[in-house]
Amino acid sequence: MPGPPSELGRRLARVALAEVDLIRPLDAGVDDDVLRPVEIEVLERAYQAARITPDTLSYLEAHGTGTLLGDPIEIEALLNVLGQGRDKTSPLVIGSVKTNIGHLESAAGVAGVAKAILMLRHRQIPSHLHLKKINPLLAIE
Repeated sequence: MPGPPSELGRRLARVALAEVDLIRPLDAGVDDDVLRPVEIEVLERAYQAARITPDTLSYLEAHGTGTLLGDPIEIEALLNVLGQGRDKTSPLVIGSVKTNIGHLESAAGVAGVAKAILMLRHRQIPSHLHLKKINPLLAIE
């Protein structure tokens, strides 16, 4: 029989529950002007529910659509929330497993989780093997 849930497990559960109410608008095919605020709201609610501040995050495994407009929408929403209170001494490293192994359709999320687990285990962030040029529309350094 499993033991009591860890604090991390409880926080992750709160994050997941915070996102449930906003999943439908994200998948409803809305345009960019609606999508960005909804993505930002999902992130803000998730961090509030988990009772952690976004500046404590040091790595983000992004979806990484690989499209000219999709990636900037994702990154803008993420940085609007995760960039708050962050200074140059605590950068947010962003990666996407898709640059290394391609898009796995329905398994893409699992691949990202597997990558994150391996990164924690080996204490190393892998390079982006097939990234040749950063999207010029991304507002990143």
